[in-house]
Amino acid sequence: MLRILTVTLNPALDQVYEVADFAVGKLNRPVSKTVTAGGKGINVARAYRALGGQAMATGLAGGSVGRDIVDAAANEGIPTAFVSIAAESRACVKIADSATGVLTELNEPGPVVTAEEYGRLLARLRELLPDFDVIVLSGSVPPGVPTDVYAQLIRIARDEFGVASLLDASGDALTAGIEAKPEIVKPNRHEAAELGIDPVRWQDAATELRHRYGVPVAVVTAGAEGAVVESGAGKWRAASPPIDVKSPVGSGDSLTAGFLSGWGDRDAVTALKFGVAAGAVNAQSYRSGDVNADAVRQMADRVTVTEM
Repeated sequence: MLRILTVTLNPALDQVYEVADFAVGKLNRPVSKTVTAGGKGINVARAYRALGGQAMATGLAGGSVGRDIVDAAANEGIPTAFVSIAAESRACVKIADSATGVLTELNEPGPVVTAEEYGRLLARLRELLPDFDVIVLSGSVPPGVPTDVYAQLIRIARDEFGVASLLDASGDALTAGIEAKPEIVKPNRHEAAELGIDPVRWQDAATELRHRYGVPVAVVTAGAEGAVVESGAGKWRAASPPIDVKSPVGSGDSLTAGFLSGWGDRDAVTALKFGVAAGAVNAQSYRSGDVNADAVRQMADRVTVTEM
């Protein structure tokens, strides 16, 4: 399997409370609480390692919350190389109503990053990149970090080290990043709409992204409706099998991990099947990036892939 380096610019300490019949304005008593290191890149690293791959998580972490994030990741066995910043990293609260299946999220915006801290991140990445095959760039961009940060990192990885990149972002970070031509771009249908692509026609979005931006591989996801991939070898759609969903949070990150686990031989069909399977397995848990190899293999047998 490929060796991957994930970048999380805006990590979080995720606190998930399971509450039956959550009610606004009333006393609620959680039946469980789960605290994990969060942020899209950390979720990807967690899931990828669970699938048997080598992954390290890097990014920016600050204050006592930042230390808790790094410690929590280390306690799970996720290798980390975060750059310390002065401002406090964010803590996020998620309330999962087990009776209704509704998830309520309270996500802080994140710390302000200085130019000096951003420079140290670039230096750290240049130290790390020679040891990896793919850099995964995903998640929100905190204040102070340039909006074209992912475009910069894609070019550094490719031009200086020959390392491929996977981009999973939104807004300005996606708009600028895709112009740098990552090897793989992986928006969901709503993020693709930010690039002017009709979300109703999401099955055609991968084709449009490849042709418009010249990216080698485009993956577009649509939650329970599955995902599509187009590469130079063709275009395929994978239908997600029916499951009992607990929380969709982290399913896109798990899909990224599953896709990369099957991408080592540049086999888009296998990559898509394992990606959708990993996303479905994750959705059956309240933790993000919560998969295991056996469950994903079993789920992959239920995933239908159709050439388009």
